[in-house]
Amino acid sequence: MADAWAARAAWQELSSAPIQRTIALWQRAERSDPWNSRFPLEQGERCLRAAQVPQAAAAYQRVVARSPWLGFAWFRLGQTRSHLGDAAGADEAFRQAKRRDPNLAYALRAAKENP
Repeated sequence: MADAWAARAAWQELSSAPIQRTIALWQRAERSDPWNSRFPLEQGERCLRAAQVPQAAAAYQRVVARSPWLGFAWFRLGQTRSHLGDAAGADEAFRQAKRRDPNLAYALRAAKENP
């Protein structure tokens, strides 16, 4: 029940709370259900919207560790790594995105931009 309340609080504050408060709420929800990839995925998205790229990269790294089949998460990890100047890490993440979901246009486009 605590995990449901933590997730609900994070969803309610997602769009209006200061980024650090939102991150704390997502981390609390994540601790209550450590195998759920939704929490770090949402945290990564919120961090990207707030230009908190290092925190977003860490969140996406947790997502792919838990759910390596999620091509979108690999793609976002590639984007954040690229933004942080980690070209080799970005290339690997984009390759994984393409491997996990070759039908996604963004993964194909990213793979072409980062061979």
